[in-house]
Amino acid sequence: MVRTCPACRNEVRVFTVEPPRSEPVVAAPAAAIPAAGGEPVQAPPCARHPGNAAVTACTRCGDFVCNVCATPVEGTVLCVRCFEFKHSHGELVAQKSGFGTPRTSLALGILSVLCMGFCWLGIVFGPGAIITGVSAVRQIRRQPGLPGEKLAVAGIVLGSLGTLACLVFFTWLIAKR
Repeated sequence: MVRTCPACRNEVRVFTVEPPRSEPVVAAPAAAIPAAGGEPVQAPPCARHPGNAAVTACTRCGDFVCNVCATPVEGTVLCVRCFEFKHSHGELVAQKSGFGTPRTSLALGILSVLCMGFCWLGIVFGPGAIITGVSAVRQIRRQPGLPGEKLAVAGIVLGSLGTLACLVFFTWLIAKR
């Protein structure tokens, strides 16, 4: 990421982000910004570091943020608190697109139903669909922004049907003897 220094206007590449500190950050006083009339206007202070001049505002909550707090995410700039909130609730696009557990549960459930004729496969795929689906539903309950709850539930139902059908078939084979 490339940032411009407000004092010297040089471009600086930033490669790492420091974790939030518990102690206050000591910085130079907020820089004066020339206004249209020539009178300098004081930049607003950062909401988290009052000694730092704000460079932008959080696109979610509107708090002013300094260079230390500004967190660029998915084309927007968030404050640290909003980033942590979106991450903990599974609202980031990267989290949503990478969450494939519900689709896996559904695929295993479909395979368990399709493999009823080959009971040894249905017995493998059915419980796999159930376990994967329950895991996905639990994660979605912890992070409500994640997608796929209906897919996970469908995987659980299909996995249960496939397992039950295989057990009935095994029981029939044993009773037939």
